[in-house]
Amino acid sequence: MFYIFVHKKQVSEMGKINLYTENTVDANGEHIQKKWVTKESLSEKLFVKTFIDDISKLAKCSDSEKSVMLCCLRYAEPKTNVVHIGPKVRLDIAECGGLKLNTVNIAISKLVQKEMLIKEDAGKYILNPEIFFSGDEIARANVLELTLSYRISRDSKIKKI
Repeated sequence: MFYIFVHKKQVSEMGKINLYTENTVDANGEHIQKKWVTKESLSEKLFVKTFIDDISKLAKCSDSEKSVMLCCLRYAEPKTNVVHIGPKVRLDIAECGGLKLNTVNIAISKLVQKEMLIKEDAGKYILNPEIFFSGDEIARANVLELTLSYRISRDSKIKKI
């Protein structure tokens, strides 16, 4: 497993270093200066985990599909892997990937066919948790279970038709 950092708009750096100085006077009247440094690191929810065994599916995608998939990572909701791809996000993805809007729309459809994205509702998708996940292993297990249930129910509907 390796990590891909997803830059979100409210985050501008991988961490922040703070330098603190405290000036006090002790009981004898001596001035004491204390200095310390703290480092604030980003929480894991700003990372998307990629699972090596399954990422090979991405290698079989076209360049535009890869671009769309990688640009979608920044919109994944932590612990659910839900990506809301409305009109504004589609434009953002097009800009991020250097693609035309029509190319983004076609790529999204193909990514759904390839089960890289799982369409849940109009404009609501789930990143396939077997490949990418934003959150901890417990949340991933829950999403894996939900997507497996979705696949079974979808396959059952297809067979009944």
